[in-house]
Amino acid sequence: MLNDLLVDHVWAGLLLWIITYSADFCLTMLSSRLYQSTGRHFVATEGSMELTKEFESDVDSLRWSSPRFLKGLFGGIFIILVFWFVRLIQPTNINYSAHQNGATRAHLNRATE
Repeated sequence: MLNDLLVDHVWAGLLLWIITYSADFCLTMLSSRLYQSTGRHFVATEGSMELTKEFESDVDSLRWSSPRFLKGLFGGIFIILVFWFVRLIQPTNINYSAHQNGATRAHLNRATE
């Protein structure tokens, strides 16, 4: 059901991508701010809270307007649109299982004659 929704309606895939990618960035920034304000008094960690090296400087400086984030967001949107467009131009009316079952039946019919 979800697979059909994401394949047939590009807007659903784009919306899901935008929400999850933005939520990941926002929650990372909020947890980093919380750690810097109160958490480091109780727990000591080495390095950055961010696991992705490209975003470490943005998260450490609590920079909400990140060009790297926008590049990743729009890059993901572009990739989703490219895959959706490829799906539109390729034929989808081929039923491989029916073809294979028909070939199997024909083979069995010849064997029983």
